[in-house]
Amino acid sequence: MDTLIGVDEEPGQLKGYGPISAGQVREVAFAPGTIWRRLITHPKTGLLVKTDPTTYKPTAETQRHVTARDMTCTFPSCQMPAHRCDLDHIQPFNHENPQAGGATEPDNLMPLCRRHHLLKHRTAWQVQRNPDTGEVTWTAPTGHTYTNPPQPQRAATGASPFATARRGPHPCPKPETGTHPARPPGGQHLAGATAPRR
Repeated sequence: MDTLIGVDEEPGQLKGYGPISAGQVREVAFAPGTIWRRLITHPKTGLLVKTDPTTYKPTAETQRHVTARDMTCTFPSCQMPAHRCDLDHIQPFNHENPQAGGATEPDNLMPLCRRHHLLKHRTAWQVQRNPDTGEVTWTAPTGHTYTNPPQPQRAATGASPFATARRGPHPCPKPETGTHPARPPGGQHLAGATAPRR
């Protein structure tokens, strides 16, 4: 920050290029179209402490955190590995005014396979995540709720839970009716508002 305001002449680091002079830092920082991202670092170590939650795309660290925390798609009974899922904002990101809500931080992100990501955005399904317990609660258009408990973390035994994951068909079987087929442990059919009750 001191370099940007001209208090000192410390060089900067340009991602994908390398070190640049203080003058070049200011030139790039104040160029039209430049997007600033706040990175909070520890004053003594310089290590990254917190990233700016007001940008739409999560950082690699945030992606790793959410993927490791949830392990699979957070729709009940879906077993799609999290690393093959989209990261979805639970409270929608506000593109017009990022300060207004929908922060890009782990408590507001969850992995959803493409099928369930589209289900969330194209139907009347609602979702909430409890940041204290990690439980994700889905509310169907009918008003029924389904709770997906957090995945227990495996002890660090050396094998990654994703090491043997292979690309293949979606872990949820395809339905005959064209709606979502997932069944929670209770056996009730989970689908959009037009799905037949079984």
